[in-house]
Amino acid sequence: MSDSIQPKKSLASIFNQSILPAVEYLEGLRKMSIYLFAASVIPFGIFVGVFIAIKVPDIDLPWSHLSESDLGTYAFFSLTLFLILAGFAAYQFRKYKHEFKVFVITPIIKTLYPDLVYIPKAHISEQIYHECGLCSTHYNRFGGDDYINGTIDGVGIQFSDLKVTRRERVTDSKGRTRYKTVNVFTGLLFKCDFNKKIDGETYIRPDFAEKLLGKFGRSFQGAFKKDKMVHLENIDFEKNFTVESTCQIEARYILTPQIMERILAIYQSFGVPLSMSFKGQSLYMTLAGFDMFEASLFKKSIEFDQIKSFQNALDSLMGVVQQMKLNDKIFQ
Repeated sequence: MSDSIQPKKSLASIFNQSILPAVEYLEGLRKMSIYLFAASVIPFGIFVGVFIAIKVPDIDLPWSHLSESDLGTYAFFSLTLFLILAGFAAYQFRKYKHEFKVFVITPIIKTLYPDLVYIPKAHISEQIYHECGLCSTHYNRFGGDDYINGTIDGVGIQFSDLKVTRRERVTDSKGRTRYKTVNVFTGLLFKCDFNKKIDGETYIRPDFAEKLLGKFGRSFQGAFKKDKMVHLENIDFEKNFTVESTCQIEARYILTPQIMERILAIYQSFGVPLSMSFKGQSLYMTLAGFDMFEASLFKKSIEFDQIKSFQNALDSLMGVVQQMKLNDKIFQ
């Protein structure tokens, strides 16, 4: 973002002083994870071949002449070896991701934003998830990571990645029942102080109907939510978002022309579905599908350009405070 908060210390100095010394160690963990995953493919392939030979005996395979008992033994040991290797690979990858956050992400945040606290294995609370009013509360599992809280320009903020799911019971045409996991919300939830106590509730969500159906989509929405829909004068904002509020006057008081432009700028900087709510003395924001600091198994992450991308994501989140001018007390 062009006007994001500028850090005091350059990323290059952090990279050279804090991150480079850990490169060899982290790359060793990453490569070992790849080797173990690759090695697990061999016994899995053997298991599949043996399984086919057992289930389809008419197929001519190199081991088709073996007895069913011998094939069963091969299947057992190959499957066992696969599970052991895959288990070690998964453990090694989890270790790599944790150490990556310790040796790479932690020094970036600690140095560039000393007023923030970063806890890799924590997440924002379920209470805040319910407070925001932007996501379904019908779920079974609630988890996340990369929790950050503190202050930016005197404004209290907190956010984290979240993964929220539920189990659903499904019955097919033959009456057979199974359970499937349904994604409720995966992405980032952000909360910060808002400098004006709000009596009502105002929600900003992606306008999928207008994007698909144009003006007809807007009319279609209004027909079902006539009392809550807020129509604004900013054409670009109307194309991208739908606004609902318990108070039309308060919604327009919050969403001034300048604020709408700033929300559009925030949306464009992230490039993922964005929702916001204004409630009480807080602003809430969700970024669906956004993941802050996850290391990739098959991509070398310890390179300056990749580290720069992590800083850019962090700067964009911190820039929400500046973009929205939350520290200027413009609403008082």
